[in-house]
Amino acid sequence: MIELGRRFDYFEDYRLLEHDVHDFIENGANPQALHSLLQRCLDDGGIKAMNLVGLLFENDYGGETWKWELKEPAGFALLFWGESGLDEIVRLAAGNGRFSNLSIVFDILSSAAAGDFSSFLLSDTSIELRKRLVSSGCFTDEMRKQAIKALIEIVLHIEEEEDVLNPLASVFQRHCPIRREQDNRV
Repeated sequence: MIELGRRFDYFEDYRLLEHDVHDFIENGANPQALHSLLQRCLDDGGIKAMNLVGLLFENDYGGETWKWELKEPAGFALLFWGESGLDEIVRLAAGNGRFSNLSIVFDILSSAAAGDFSSFLLSDTSIELRKRLVSSGCFTDEMRKQAIKALIEIVLHIEEEEDVLNPLASVFQRHCPIRREQDNRV
């Protein structure tokens, strides 16, 4: 009888989480609320929670110019689920090949391949997310290899050359200052 109670509690917790994610998407979004939702999804750890993070990542938030502050952390959070998360990133990239989405996907995958975080995820609001991702093993050698494969897969499926070059160039710009800073600290 106790096991049934736990399942019901889980179901209710998930339903509340699902409601809160949809409410966030529909009724206004801010980075602090996003990070709270992402932490709750990571706490859940299930595939349904991963799908909710995917919703947070793929939403365009009404085309707001600051949507990167919402999409980038959600996309990085998908790495928490390892190879399944990488597969979800690739699936979402294939479904929406706009410049902004490809730039974010390239940023996430190139960061994972390099074993480091993008400059977009270095804000104070992302500290807890970064800790959770590192402790989950998102930068293991195997994950890095899988991220490289995913990045190559996406690039090879893009038909127009400029659809690859522009997003990759913007990603390289973001990674270069981080590398120079790290090299200067050594």
